[in-house]
Amino acid sequence: MSVARTEGMSHSEGYSTNMMLFGRRPAEIVSRIDGEKIDILPYIREPEHFHQKGPVDRVVRFGQTFAPLIGEYKGQFGEWNPDKLIKEGVVILEYQSHSAKQLVGRINRLAKKFIEDPKLYDDKSACTEYYQMAAEGYHMLNQYQFEFGLSNKLNPHISLLRAGAVSTRLALGLQVEDVAPEEIPITTKRTLLTIDPYDTDLTVTVTWNNKEDLWLMHGKAVNLADFVNPASGASTAAALLAAMKEGVKPTRVDHRSISLTAQGAMFTKIALEHLGIESTFYSLGDCIEMNEQYYLSGKPVGDAGHALRRFVPKVYQQ
Repeated sequence: MSVARTEGMSHSEGYSTNMMLFGRRPAEIVSRIDGEKIDILPYIREPEHFHQKGPVDRVVRFGQTFAPLIGEYKGQFGEWNPDKLIKEGVVILEYQSHSAKQLVGRINRLAKKFIEDPKLYDDKSACTEYYQMAAEGYHMLNQYQFEFGLSNKLNPHISLLRAGAVSTRLALGLQVEDVAPEEIPITTKRTLLTIDPYDTDLTVTVTWNNKEDLWLMHGKAVNLADFVNPASGASTAAALLAAMKEGVKPTRVDHRSISLTAQGAMFTKIALEHLGIESTFYSLGDCIEMNEQYYLSGKPVGDAGHALRRFVPKVYQQ
């Protein structure tokens, strides 16, 4: 399996391409030779759906790397047994706590309402309820974390904007506008380029708020909280590969979330091991199905970034 070189973003046009591996599958990291940002809009298949202002720092093309994760998980990356996986650093709280299981059910029911009626994303009351459930979920994760030998206080924090900035603060018990210590804000956007041959290809843009912040995680364990973490895992993969191209590499990534997919967690764990990076996954709930748009199905959570956009700190609002 290969990733085609980025036509229209060639060396002669001022672009540099580096090939790296994620999960032993090729990924193409595109940057500007002159160090400037990339005007990505001319290359986006549906630019009207690309909700980011301004140019980006890196473009990471994964091609079909994540396509095998689509559908119901069948154990292709290892058995999904939440009780046995605890000793491997994968903890799904709904299998250990009845209260967590009940909260997962409430979140799924609200998410279905958002999916059935997208106008609810503009309903302040519905979005506030979504946020409050997220806050309750992260509080519950913090209550139980020490039983599993986990903590999220001491390490730097990667925040994948938008929902990641909200999740980082909820995971730390902070208010919306509070400053998170040693925060590394990174904007990642999943998209499709005009030259991506398949609808299930994945390309992720990466934009740094401050490139120097990346060095906060070099040679350290780093926390990464997000509402769904991972679904496919492509955004995390792109953020890490782009950082590694700059010479920055954490020793471990501790994922924390309200939900994740079994296939995303298992594939990401293996892929990070191949990169020499350890990982843990601590989530309120799980899902074993993912659709062709790489959204959770079966136990949906809706579009968390859209539902939580009102609670993104003002400093990160576009």
